[in-house]
Amino acid sequence: MKKLFTKDKNSSFGDLLRLFKEDQIGLALVGVVNIESGMISARTERFNQATQDYTAAFRECDNCSSEEENRLFFVNCRKCGKSEDNYFWIPSGDGDGIYPVFELNHVNESNGEVETFGFAVVLFPTEDFVEPIVEHVLKNASEVESSLMAVSFSPGLLDPQSALEAFEVTSLKGSKDGQTVFFSDAMTTVDSNNVIFNMMLQNTDDITVLAFSEFYQAVYQGPKPRIIIGYSTNWLKEKGFKASKPRPSSQAVYDDWTIFGMANCHMNPMCNEAIWLNFKINEVMEKFNYAGSWLLQGALYGDSDCLKEIDRYQEYTSDPEWVTTWLGQRMQFQAAIDHEDGRLTFPFSPSNSNAIKFDRKSTVPFEDKCTILGQFWYEFRDEEGEMSDFIKSQDVGLPLAWFISTGVVKSLELGEEFINETFQAFLDVLQLEESEIVGLNSLTALLEKVESKSQGD
Repeated sequence: MKKLFTKDKNSSFGDLLRLFKEDQIGLALVGVVNIESGMISARTERFNQATQDYTAAFRECDNCSSEEENRLFFVNCRKCGKSEDNYFWIPSGDGDGIYPVFELNHVNESNGEVETFGFAVVLFPTEDFVEPIVEHVLKNASEVESSLMAVSFSPGLLDPQSALEAFEVTSLKGSKDGQTVFFSDAMTTVDSNNVIFNMMLQNTDDITVLAFSEFYQAVYQGPKPRIIIGYSTNWLKEKGFKASKPRPSSQAVYDDWTIFGMANCHMNPMCNEAIWLNFKINEVMEKFNYAGSWLLQGALYGDSDCLKEIDRYQEYTSDPEWVTTWLGQRMQFQAAIDHEDGRLTFPFSPSNSNAIKFDRKSTVPFEDKCTILGQFWYEFRDEEGEMSDFIKSQDVGLPLAWFISTGVVKSLELGEEFINETFQAFLDVLQLEESEIVGLNSLTALLEKVESKSQGD
């Protein structure tokens, strides 16, 4: 049962929408992002000590990952500069899907320019929200005078969610030149088929991030974020708006979000659908370079619709420099390098592109992998020793294997990908080949194999 709230003044989502309307702040649909791990992340550009530049938003170092073990929201890393000032992760509503990203805009009265001072990400099921919204935009494109009007919405679009209350996630540090915010699946890296969506904010002060959520009475069940709003910290203070709920911090919420959430929310990857929608939205806005770049990404990974549609963009794709530049814009850095060096040619084809395959065949049954990894995690998770670094680095796959092997959760497609990757990493640490352990179905049997191999038997 949802928890009833004692409402503070200027704390609900409805209060924030009212303040937006008073200051004529509107929403503009600028893109969508696909989530495949049940977690969405937002990050800004940051200075990377290792590379001595500001290109580190998606350049992870060897010392960190997208999530710290037993820590909600944040990752701190001195080497690459990741911190709660520039990065957070959070559950994506009910889990996987395609979610819309909006700019929060207002018109500068002094020059008439539209300025972006914040963002909104709406985490309702794809078929309930994003599909009708995108269909509305595409239909409007032929009926309105300007492309901006086609993607623009009043805050009233979100009025049905007025009762939601929020907790404050973090405050993203401002920049004198404004800042770019990147949205993606929390596990996404560069050179991935997943959408990485970026937005430029003009305001220079800090951005307060609020998670308007559904809250539950059960202590083991974390709140379910539904709308993520990031807006000027100074403006929120001036208007007297403040989140009414404390930010979650318990181990129970961490377990709920990272284990049960990830194990139960996966569906078939939706990267191609998200890429296609971003292409259509940018074409409506007459941002043809960006529209073409989304077709490039889809074509690179073999999407048939993008391969067909990109023929209309020959004016752009006939220039090799444009192809290289806009592959980089889509964070397909390796493909951009390969294209510049001539190893990758356009038009892309299965023989020269890096199309992703989501299935992986192996010789050890999946159930045995879960049993072995689950036993290992349960027996050694709290011990310090030569395997402690491995346990810390596999803070999702190992406990997930335990929950699957004990029947607490069901295995779904992307969960199997996590297990397969963790199992291969486990074998690498033990210096074993998978072919050497066919038929072994317990941790004890595997460790006996390791001991036998070390003795030269």
